Amino acid sequence: MSLDFAKQTQGSSLDFSKDLGVDLSKSNIIINLNWGVPAGRSSVDLDSNLATIVGGQKVMVEKKTGGILGFGSKTVTVEEERGKRLKGYAYYGNKDACRSDGVKHHGDDLTGASAEGEFIEIDGSKIGADVTELVPSLASFSGDDFSSLPFAYMRVYVGTTTKIEKPLFEVDLTDVKRGTRSAIFGKLVRDGQSWKWVTDTRYFKSGSNNMLREESAKL
Repeated sequence: MSLDFAKQTQGSSLDFSKDLGVDLSKSNIIINLNWGVPAGRSSVDLDSNLATIVGGQKVMVEKKTGGILGFGSKTVTVEEERGKRLKGYAYYGNKDACRSDGVKHHGDDLTGASAEGEFIEIDGSKIGADVTELVPSLASFSGDDFSSLPFAYMRVYVGTTTKIEKPLFEVDLTDVKRGTRSAIFGKLVRDGQSWKWVTDTRYFKSGSNNMLREESAKL
């Protein structure tokens, strides 16, 4: 199979059913975030995240232990006037933060030396009917500027962490303004019975995961 990932540009969109021939409700989708380490460096620590957004509902977010960050056991309200709530996050650290919603993070790459990077798995058959958007993001925990990296990208495909069954699309993160240390790549939006990917990339100078949690709900 040719691993032909379509390049996504700012402002473009893809309908999973019509454009990609993929029924997300019946598919296993992988978001693979990978990056390189500049010459003379031994490590770069980036963190990948995935926010699940619920429209018009208040949702409880439970704080996890063992290095998992959270909002605590309370209702989190973001952009209240737009009727959106930040439901939860797939955090790094080999934990399932949103298992009931079919989202799993497969672990933290602390150095950038891994050949595969980090993986977020979405089991479309388990995504709750109340979830309206899925928003992936990346933060530079080590404070490295994205523009200084030899490569950095997000690839989305059907398959598993070890097998690409159908390449879908790729977002390149290297062509950014100097000083960028975190980014939101776009979002998966529920459109009736199908899902659409909307490329609305946003870059930030801060490498804070906390900041990205709030910004993810503003797209």
